[in-house]
Amino acid sequence: KGEPSPLPERISGFPHRTDHPTDSFPGHSAWLDWPWKLHRLEAKGKTSFELYHLGESPMEDRDLVGKEAQAERTASMKKELEGWLQSVVTSMNEE
Repeated sequence: KGEPSPLPERISGFPHRTDHPTDSFPGHSAWLDWPWKLHRLEAKGKTSFELYHLGESPMEDRDLVGKEAQAERTASMKKELEGWLQSVVTSMNEE
């Protein structure tokens, strides 16, 4: 029985990508600013958002994203979430 190879040698056959797009973020992500939670959902090229007040809706059954009273909060949380997503992609692209 030999010793396992160091990780870089074991994965050397896999491509190392540093070209992740910076203008799209497929899938689901969420931003938490207690007690608020914003979900970002992307499917088939379409992005939607859901906003919940977890203290009042712990089961996330009352989406507030379209409520005028929450427009500023939604916009602020979207900006924070998308900034974080950008930082993740920047790191993945080794910039």
